[in-house]
Amino acid sequence: MLKKFFKDEEGSEAVQMAILLPIILLLVMFITDRFIQYEGLTTTTVASNEALRAAVVQTSKEDAKNVIKDTLENRFSEGGIGWCSGSDLNHCVNWKASNTTSSISSFKNNSNYQLAVQLDGEWEKGSYLTLGVRTHKASIIPSYSNFRRLLSGGPIYHTHTYVIKALVEGEN
Repeated sequence: MLKKFFKDEEGSEAVQMAILLPIILLLVMFITDRFIQYEGLTTTTVASNEALRAAVVQTSKEDAKNVIKDTLENRFSEGGIGWCSGSDLNHCVNWKASNTTSSISSFKNNSNYQLAVQLDGEWEKGSYLTLGVRTHKASIIPSYSNFRRLLSGGPIYHTHTYVIKALVEGEN
């Protein structure tokens, strides 16, 4: 019966398109959403790598933190990366390092942190500087975790989390 229907032996072309068009649109939306997700992930990782690379050659931990924040904020504003903290689109803004921690374990356990800068030891050659970054990028298709937010009228987005560690090269 379906074979005849799709061969237009018993169904009209309009009915076929009424069935196929939503399927085609969903497929296009899914592919577009994967590109958006990839763009957000790429921007997050590239900006984080650049920020950490610039930070490890600074002369102090405070200078390194400032370089990290400035680099990330600039790159994320260029790449359309944001942060959504509320239940509607009015709470989605450009990414700013407003909620930070100095503990990577706290960063991993609390999804409200945007930035973590952890120094293992003193600021000297051979110490490790660990950077954790979390960003949001708009989405077309909600994930399972975003579905409840969508039903309540909130924004849907991809969350990207990236943690990287490097050796400090700068000294006091």
